[in-house]
Amino acid sequence: MKKKILNIIEILLVIILLTSLYRIYNYNKEDKNFKSATREVQEKFEREDVKTSDSGLDEKKKRDQEAIEKIEGLRKDYPSVVGWIRVGGTDIDYPIVKGSDNDYYLNHNYKDEYNVFGAIFMDYRNKEDLSDQNTVIYGHNNQRAGNFKDLHKYEDKDFFKEDRFIEIYSLNGYKKYKVFAVYNADPYDKFRNPCYSEEEGKNLLAYIKERNLVSGVMPEEIKDMLTLQTCSPGDTRLVVQGVLVED
Repeated sequence: MKKKILNIIEILLVIILLTSLYRIYNYNKEDKNFKSATREVQEKFEREDVKTSDSGLDEKKKRDQEAIEKIEGLRKDYPSVVGWIRVGGTDIDYPIVKGSDNDYYLNHNYKDEYNVFGAIFMDYRNKEDLSDQNTVIYGHNNQRAGNFKDLHKYEDKDFFKEDRFIEIYSLNGYKKYKVFAVYNADPYDKFRNPCYSEEEGKNLLAYIKERNLVSGVMPEEIKDMLTLQTCSPGDTRLVVQGVLVED
């Protein structure tokens, strides 16, 4: 009887070991696929031909047109792409996708292929032209495969002291945002709505001011705001918010 129990235990241990090895193998495979797909789209974004040649355009209009053409070029191969994001001082340099909900791209990439590391994605309620009062973009906090893990650099006040802008290339042109707030939030707090009434906007600004970890200049109203969200320890969310600025 005792020997039989030991045999069962041995079998269970082997099953656990094999399951663990499979998970490690699968994780490494997903990591490799994520990095390969990321390099592919980054290279395509960089070499995307821009046909803008009108010397009569001012620099802002020229940059807007270049952004539009780059995103339109990507969409020919990757229809889910609605923009591109870069964050100064970090490795964040990714396409932005948008789905019909906020679940699909938690485990699918910009090619709509399954991948546990997901994608950088815009809240499905937002307009793709970033014209809402508050445009919300999500990304995982993965230590190995990138995404939004580098947003945690903003928790270092010395990192924030330097002017590090968030750049968005969209179908509505080029946009640059200056970070004014960094804080941890409960997943169900109301910091990620696309639109706010006047009273709701005042409440949100008070909420941000109370939690803000940095000394950014707070906007007077909720307008042209960009909210980036990723996971933090303890089932909280790290929130980085910026406001649109002119070049």
